[in-house]
Amino acid sequence: MNDINQRIAALSPEKRELLLKKLGKQLEDKSVERPILPQITEDRENRHLPFPLTDIQQTYWIGQSGLYDLNTSGGNIYMKVEISRVTSLTKMMFQRILNKAFKRLIERHEMLRAVILPSGEQKILQNVPEYKIKVIDLRREDKEKVQDGLSQVQKQMASEKVAIGKWPLFDVLAAFIPDKRVILHFRISSLIVDGTSQFIIWRDLIRLVQDPDIVLEPVECSYRDYALIMKDFTSNPLYQKSHSFWNERLPQLLPGPQLPFNTNISPSTPTEIILKQVKLLERELWGKVSKKAGAEGISASNFILAAFTDVLAYWSRKLRFSINLIVAQRPPIHPQIDKVVGNFNTSFILDVDVMSGNFTERARALQQQVVNAMDYPYYPGCRVLRDLNSRYGYTSKVFTPVFFNSVIDYTISHDTVHGENKSGSEGGIIRKFIMPDPVIEGIEATLFAPQMLLFPTFRIDSDGSLSGKWQIAENIFPDGMIDEMINAFKSHLFRLAIEKKSWEELWKEAEINWMPLRQSTECIKFFENTHSTSDEMVNTLFEKQVIECHEEIAVIASDRTLTYRELNNLSEGIAGRLRQSGVLLGTHVAVVMKMGWELAAAAMGIIKANAVLLFLSPEISDEVLCQTLQFYNIGVVLTQASIEGSRRWPDGVQRYLVDDEKPSRHSQRYNTESQECRAPACIINEFLASQKPGSLRPCGVVLNHQALVNSILSMNESYGVGREDKLLSLSQPGSDLMLYDIFGPLLSGAAIVFGDDGSRMENEYWAELAVKEGVTVINSTPGLLEPLVSSFEKKHFDKRSVKIRLVLINRERIPVKLAHRAAKVFDSALTVSVWGCKEATIFSLHNPVDLTQYSGKSNICQNLVFQYPFKHQKLYILNDALKLCPFWVQGEVYIGGSALAEGYWQDKGMEKASFIIHPVTEERLYKTGVTGRYIPGGMIELMGKEPDKAEAALGYPVVLEHVEAALEMHPGVKNAIVLPKKDRMGHKSLAAYIIKDSVIKPTSDELKHFLSFEIPGYPYYMIPSEFITIEKLQLTNEGTFDRSVLGIPEASTFERVSRFEEPRNQLQKQIVEIWEDILNKKTIGIRDNFFEIGGDSLALTKLNYRLMEAFGRQVPPSVLFSEGTVEYIAAALEKQAKDNEFT
Repeated sequence: MNDINQRIAALSPEKRELLLKKLGKQLEDKSVERPILPQITEDRENRHLPFPLTDIQQTYWIGQSGLYDLNTSGGNIYMKVEISRVTSLTKMMFQRILNKAFKRLIERHEMLRAVILPSGEQKILQNVPEYKIKVIDLRREDKEKVQDGLSQVQKQMASEKVAIGKWPLFDVLAAFIPDKRVILHFRISSLIVDGTSQFIIWRDLIRLVQDPDIVLEPVECSYRDYALIMKDFTSNPLYQKSHSFWNERLPQLLPGPQLPFNTNISPSTPTEIILKQVKLLERELWGKVSKKAGAEGISASNFILAAFTDVLAYWSRKLRFSINLIVAQRPPIHPQIDKVVGNFNTSFILDVDVMSGNFTERARALQQQVVNAMDYPYYPGCRVLRDLNSRYGYTSKVFTPVFFNSVIDYTISHDTVHGENKSGSEGGIIRKFIMPDPVIEGIEATLFAPQMLLFPTFRIDSDGSLSGKWQIAENIFPDGMIDEMINAFKSHLFRLAIEKKSWEELWKEAEINWMPLRQSTECIKFFENTHSTSDEMVNTLFEKQVIECHEEIAVIASDRTLTYRELNNLSEGIAGRLRQSGVLLGTHVAVVMKMGWELAAAAMGIIKANAVLLFLSPEISDEVLCQTLQFYNIGVVLTQASIEGSRRWPDGVQRYLVDDEKPSRHSQRYNTESQECRAPACIINEFLASQKPGSLRPCGVVLNHQALVNSILSMNESYGVGREDKLLSLSQPGSDLMLYDIFGPLLSGAAIVFGDDGSRMENEYWAELAVKEGVTVINSTPGLLEPLVSSFEKKHFDKRSVKIRLVLINRERIPVKLAHRAAKVFDSALTVSVWGCKEATIFSLHNPVDLTQYSGKSNICQNLVFQYPFKHQKLYILNDALKLCPFWVQGEVYIGGSALAEGYWQDKGMEKASFIIHPVTEERLYKTGVTGRYIPGGMIELMGKEPDKAEAALGYPVVLEHVEAALEMHPGVKNAIVLPKKDRMGHKSLAAYIIKDSVIKPTSDELKHFLSFEIPGYPYYMIPSEFITIEKLQLTNEGTFDRSVLGIPEASTFERVSRFEEPRNQLQKQIVEIWEDILNKKTIGIRDNFFEIGGDSLALTKLNYRLMEAFGRQVPPSVLFSEGTVEYIAAALEKQAKDNEFT
């Protein structure tokens, strides 16, 4: 049966229909009793009474409401007909003939007299004014002006939004041009016609033009009859069977492809549709590849579909998605159903997964989906989309904005116009007619579907070549992206035509680099690092600095200052003590200390002893400390007297108090033992990486000498860190930053400045210390830098006394306010944004901060953008199939190169998941879990680790840090953390934790208003629904804000007060009455949420039109979706009236 269905699907639409007609039945088991479709009973008496919109009409009506994204063309069908042999002497006569023909056409086809009512119904008007066709005369213009004039007419008519409540819902213009030709332009709302209808109209129009007195067969069947019978069709077994089929598929259907945008899309985003006509394959190649597809049992259209989705996936963030397939469906419920003008379209939603097998298997799977959908056509795709919107939560987002259409193998002849056209095909096709009468030269037809991002239609030209017309939402995609997609599509088709392996290889096993050549050239620096590596060890490189900087300062602490000689003597003594206590090559030794000179001495002593260094935070509990020491088999701990006596230590663990050491005791030891520490053995540097979720078991990242040395040298060489520098250590022991705080200066001849560990970051102590000691370098995170900047602001130092020249800001987004504040207090300093991770030895990317990017409210959503990789690092942004992502497409950041860690200590499972071998390049890579993308100019933009979580919650590609940055622009917000959450109904939104300014304390409504109206282009779905005030944001040991202590808010935390509240004024009362009428529900309170009490996208559209009808103003979509209460809607209308702002 499946084989038969596949063979039927491989036929052209005409051949398929002809086969079914000849068979006279469906290809089903004769023993199975088939449900019967209801038949139309003509209702002539009530033909002019209002009747409901059909499902497809409701979808188009909702799409034109202005409430939803991609409110582009408003849903038009545009046609252009070229007529020749119209002489100048017959111009006026021809106009009269056209007007008379259109009058009869309007009388014949009643949907040409239809209007749409605010109630969500439609009405066929009994009488309408006589319609006059517009005329422009370009006969005396030159060729260029004629072309410009025709292009302007086409652009205006194709994209014009029709006032659907006012007749007519169409427009016709005749352009008289040279060479005795007329171009008829016809635009009609797709609410009232489909692809078949447009040819019915033109067929009858041409007949009436050629013979004004012709008597046409009356059309007795009414679209109203069809709409009413379909309204009651839900109880039919055919409908129920289709409903069950699609309902079972709902969990499998995902949103459309996540293509990159250059703007935040909202209902107010201005967009127009542009068309691109592209020749894809010449006749010979197309014949070759279509024959190959046929041999595999794949129809030509499904072959193109599979190739198109391959390329679509490459530009999509996710490789599994859905696309929309528009098809015509005129059920056999009346003998004249094929003569009725109206919209009988439906759509199928196809599930695309390019990871599911090789190309042949993917094409067959898509074809089988089409066959299955054709077997269950009576639950329309628009209802499936509504079910999906309900499932994902109501927003203005369009679930599947990418469409596909193919009219391959479809040829229009004389019979198409003078006879019947039953293909039902849509899209932009130029059709040449073979007619005995030479009047009609050709027709160009295009469906402009509402809420559309991308809509290609593929066809075979008269010369046998394959071409496509691409409809594209203008100003949505990054410049040049669509052209690069089309070029990639052409290349993919070419490879499929000439290479057999292209049909057999898995998508993920294909070549890693599909990037356009221009993009690869710009980004080559990220993945072809040619820098030589250093084979030095940490201890040998330090000892070189000891020789060169013998009596220069190495460490400055509150209680002690050490020269390089003294520090070396101390570390030699520590190394000797460790050897005496039985520490051998590769033995793990822990350091548990507060800030101080002891940290530097202990770290270098352990490395000199050829042992493995493990920093542990002095803040961890005794339980975690004991488990960690046991996990790493640690028998020796270096610590301080103040910590040693205050902790519970495991039995058998030796503690060595570093603060008891005296430099003079080990001067001789330096001379005799330092040579032993220069053995070139591979010594591992290891530190605590993280705690596994829900477990106290530590997880350590193992680093070797080469990784640490090359990472440190790369940073120091990039920014000239050397003997003249002093680095202020702000990080806590056990953090990533501590590695550079200690080894960065000591491997370059610079000095480390440690503060008093008991001093709070908020005090002026740190600013005074930095000025007193002449600090030149700060290595920090935003969380650590903010209190330091605050202390500098309070002290008002003479700028000449501030020596800071380099500020390194690690890991996180740089808050706008903080960037400008730091620039003021560190006037001459270079601020550098740095990003990396433990598994790649701290530093991977860097870029000087350009403060011009942080000016103005329109630029507050800046991600971390990096132009430079550090030496010995390779940065790849790969999709789920491990292919390089093209510009703008988000993927996951992978790191390669010599700075990679060895792996995780005794955690092979985590190591296998995080460190991979690329299947094509065979390079070892670290999977960071961070989302990023390449952008023009040869740069990498990092989006953080939260987008997936936020998108799963909201259905939009939301970067939580963007929301935080926007909130922090408010003068009353000091810091903000944003998390996704669900309410009790399962609806998804955002919750913001706010630290307010001590003076200005904004309310939730003020913050919502600020985001909605004060920041240009800020999308409503990024406005948090809840705001929680907290006193402070806790920092992790790494110096970053600790989101985990906040947690994802529970639904009960944010439930609205459920008590009923009556309207307080006349405006609220009017709105309540409208709600009650639409929802057929009484006792609605002003704080009830529209969606929670039964509203859906259709009801919301009715509400929108009713509010406009009642008050003359459109409520902003952000109000309807983000709040959706009578109280909030009334407040928005009152504000509009007060400010005289009409949307």
